[in-house]
Formats: sequence, structure tokens, C-alpha cells
Amino acid sequence: MAIALTESLAGALKVKPGDTIQVSRLSGGVEVNTWNFTLVGYVNEAILEAKDINGKPIAPYKLTGEGIYAPVNATEFAVFNAWEILGLTSQEGEVVGLSDMIGIPSVFIPMSDENALKEFANRMAFREYYAWVFFNGKVSRIYMGEKWEIKGFVELLVPATLVFLNVFMVMVNLIYERRREMVLLAALGLNPAHIASVFLAESIVMGLIGGGIGYYAGLGAYRLMSFLGPAGQIGVREKLEWYWGVIGLAFSITVSVLSAVVPAIRAAVMATPSLIRKIKIPEVERAKREEKIFKVYHERSIAMPIRVQMVEKPFFTAFIMDRLKDVSGMIERVENVSLEEEILADNTEVFRIRFTHIHREYATVNELRATRPPGSEAFNIVLLSKPKEPGMPEKTIDITVNLMKEILRDWDRYKKTILSGTAPKR
Repeated sequence: MAIALTESLAGALKVKPGDTIQVSRLSGGVEVNTWNFTLVGYVNEAILEAKDINGKPIAPYKLTGEGIYAPVNATEFAVFNAWEILGLTSQEGEVVGLSDMIGIPSVFIPMSDENALKEFANRMAFREYYAWVFFNGKVSRIYMGEKWEIKGFVELLVPATLVFLNVFMVMVNLIYERRREMVLLAALGLNPAHIASVFLAESIVMGLIGGGIGYYAGLGAYRLMSFLGPAGQIGVREKLEWYWGVIGLAFSITVSVLSAVVPAIRAAVMATPSLIRKIKIPEVERAKREEKIFKVYHERSIAMPIRVQMVEKPFFTAFIMDRLKDVSGMIERVENVSLEEEILADNTEVFRIRFTHIHREYATVNELRATRPPGSEAFNIVLLSKPKEPGMPEKTIDITVNLMKEILRDWDRYKKTILSGTAPKR
């Protein structure tokens, strides 16, 4: 087995390359093992003066008599072959650690193969040593320690979904089984919020009990799993910190409450006697009910969303009257279309287009009134509509209003074409 010493240590031992050096192991101050090494060369003592990345000497440290760690000197430093050191065994066949070597608190191990160097450093780290690896200008520190890693949120979705559905179905069954109890609570004066809070409180209790049982069952499962690993150990451990218990209970309560929200709202709805429930009615039946309920007896005034300029007046009146006369059919038609114009005493100019609108068996008497106050350049348009016979369905007036708005939209669309003298495109 090979060894390299500093010239100072070789001079103190009075050895030269090729000589044999005995290295002993002490146990309780007694030599228990001795190995022979061959001196193969010298180590440059300048390496002991080099500085580490933290500014301290790179040389190994030793424990002095005062209990203080200090760098070794040139007479306390040696270099061994890594694999030969790892292969040392005692007379009893036990593997000898580096700290068992007399007078050698640490070693430098030169290697040219990066993979072999990392493998050796990992093996030393598993023996609870600190291994500093210097290779290609990079320094790595390899040691046994702890690493925090939080993961498993995706895997947690499956059990959380199962718990959610389980609690949801339990709460739904409870609601239908306790329907009479909810009615009794409502009769005693509890409002819907109180009744819903009863079920939410039950879900909190379920989450608290289930989460507590699950947490302690998980701690017991770790004890059982410890018998399954090699040498009675497994690569995981239970989380005994107090906050993990709080996190587990908070998560279970949150899932339970979320799964009980919809059933609690359903319970509040079922126990509310004054709640107005919507009944879906067919459209035909709805129309018949509206005709019988909503009636109109008097004239109504509806402002039209349009203004007519003075220069547009003859074109506007001609367009409206032509469009009204075009409405002629069996179901819907317009009759008695007429135009009246006048100027009031205050010089307000007014023109009226009167017509009768008939839709099925109902008819409305209408007047499209345009008013231009003195000093204004535009007419304001208002539709006055009243039932021909009082008590007609209100929908009849709405049909007339929609017809007039459609005609006015067409006027606004084709106005420029009409004023320019070209035929409108329909």
C-alpha cells in the first residue's frame, strides 16, 4: 500500500522513497491494528498554505488539547490511496474508518477520474464525513443532510374528491331523512340561515373527527411500515411537528364544509314555506294568461327615437304613409291612413298621420304626431295609441308600437337614398 509524506514529516521519521512505514490504529490508547505502507513520494508543503473558498486554510484540522480545532502542520499531513484506505479491515474483520488512523485527522486524495472521485466522495458522505471535491476549477461539498421537498398535490386530488363525494352523499341523505325535523325547526322560528348552519356544523364535526382519526391512523401506519424496510428502516418518517396536525385537520374540515354547502342550501330551501317557487308554464298558456290579465283602457303616448328635419318633412310623411298602406293582409292590416297639418297659436308646427291598425280580432286607433316648436329646425315624433274597444289585451298596443318602430328604422336606413332621389334598396 502506498503513502506520500511531506519532506518535513519524512525527515522527522528519517525515511525516504521506497522505505516501509507502519501505520497503527489505536483503541483506548492501545494499538489494535498495524499496516505497512510504502513511501512513494513527497507532497508539496505549499498546499497547506492554500486558502479555501471561505478564506480559511485548506489544510485538514485537528483538535488541540484546549478543545480548539486548528490546521495541521507539515509533520501531521499524509496522502493515502483512496481505495486502499477504504479496504482496510481490522483483525476482527471490521471496516476501519479514516478517523481511526493514528495521527491522521483527514486526508487529501488526488484522482484524475471525475466519476471515480465523485463515487469516493459519495461513499465517504454515507459514512457521515464531509467530502470536498475539487475538479476542473469547481468545488463541491458532499455530506449527509436533509432536503425539504413538498409534492403530491396531484395525487391528493383523488382522495380529496372521494372524501368530497362521500360527505356530499351523506349530507344529501341526511336532508331527506330529516325533512320533518327541518319543518319543525322552521315552525319554531329558525330562519333558513340557521337551518343551513346546522348542517354546516355537522359537516365541521365530521371533518374534525374524520381528520383526527385519519391523522393518528397515519402515524400508526408509519410504525407498521418501519418493519417492511431493510434493517427495520424505511426511507420516510412521520411528521410529528404540531403544525402538521393542524394542517391535516384544517384540510379535512375544509373539504367537509365545501361538500356540505350545496346540501345545506337545499335544506334551507326545503324548510322555507314563504319561498316563491317558479313554475314553468308553456308559452301558449302564458300568452293566454297575459291576454286575460293585462288589459288596456286608455290612450298611451310613446316617444319615438327619431327626429325629422324641416327639409325632410315631405319625404318623411310620404314614406310613412306608403309603408302603412303596404301593411295589408288577412292577419294584420292598416286602414284609414290620413295626414293633417296645422300651426298652433304659438307658431308651433304640427302634422299628424292617423291610422287604424288591426291585428287578428283586435284593433288600435293611432296618431303619429310630429311637433316642431318655434325656433327649432326638427320635429319631435310621438305615437299616440289607444284600443278601439276598452279592455283589449295590452299586447295589442305593443304590436302597434313595434310596427311603427320598424317603419322608422327603415326610414333612418334609407333616408339618404330617398333624399338624393334614387330608389331605396330593400
